[in-house]
Amino acid sequence: MTTHDNHNETTAPTSPRPLGYWLRVIDRRLDDTMRDLFAAEGISRRDWRRLNLIAGTVSDPRMTERLAARPERIAPLAERGWAPANPVPGA
Repeated sequence: MTTHDNHNETTAPTSPRPLGYWLRVIDRRLDDTMRDLFAAEGISRRDWRRLNLIAGTVSDPRMTERLAARPERIAPLAERGWAPANPVPGA
């Protein structure tokens, strides 16, 4: 941010691209980085999110509903001993 000496106004740098563009760029970079980090373990960013949900470190009612409807998505994590075989987050 830049503050003008003669005025009390502050301006932020601008970009010709909309905010949505930058959010997608950041999301893609996070995906790429997490894919690289988790590759050795054979898990995905979604698996990581599921583990956080099961552990109770995050609260996401929509994801809880989706996980309750598709509990088989936990099977690979349960097979590793990282999650209970039949977790019902939030229940």
